[in-house]
Amino acid sequence: MDIEEYLPEISAAAEPILDLVWVEHRKHDQLVNQRAAAQRQANDQYRRADFLLLNPDLDDEGLGVQGHWDAYFGPDRDQFNLGQEADLQAEKVKLLAFSRAALSATMFQFAKQGLSVLHGQKANVPDGRLIHTVNLKEVIWEGRNHALHWEEENPRQHVVACMSGLAQHKPEMADFRNRNCSFEILQALDWQGWDRFSIDLQSLG
Repeated sequence: MDIEEYLPEISAAAEPILDLVWVEHRKHDQLVNQRAAAQRQANDQYRRADFLLLNPDLDDEGLGVQGHWDAYFGPDRDQFNLGQEADLQAEKVKLLAFSRAALSATMFQFAKQGLSVLHGQKANVPDGRLIHTVNLKEVIWEGRNHALHWEEENPRQHVVACMSGLAQHKPEMADFRNRNCSFEILQALDWQGWDRFSIDLQSLG
């Protein structure tokens, strides 16, 4: 079997997994950004109202007090509502974190299995492109090993070398010894869709 035969065989299972991971991630980021924008707007309005309250001679029409009420019933209320929604979404993301990491790990299993079918041992696989300072072959092979064994909290030397290299550019991966970082590895690879995943696998085929 070559890579052009392998990819269609796994696409029905693998493609929806990639879509699901990134859709959830984008939803969360969008909500967090909305919350931050509402907070900035509320804070700005409060600052202007506070200035007028502290300088009553400049506030002949009581705009400082009005500004506080406007902030409360306007952007501040929106921020509170968005904040509650964002907190709920954050909890959802937290609860789904294990699932998302597991789904991401599945992609490395698909990829590594393809390399094994095509080349046998890792030494026979081409290096591929660089992801920061780590070549694609290492990221796929050792990313898969990390996903399988992270709970042991005693990664092998090749996993440590790969993950440490990636962590230099993605500091959130520094705790790879006690956390499944498969999603962050997926981000580093920029596997945001089937096409990008396929191109990388084809480059190693």
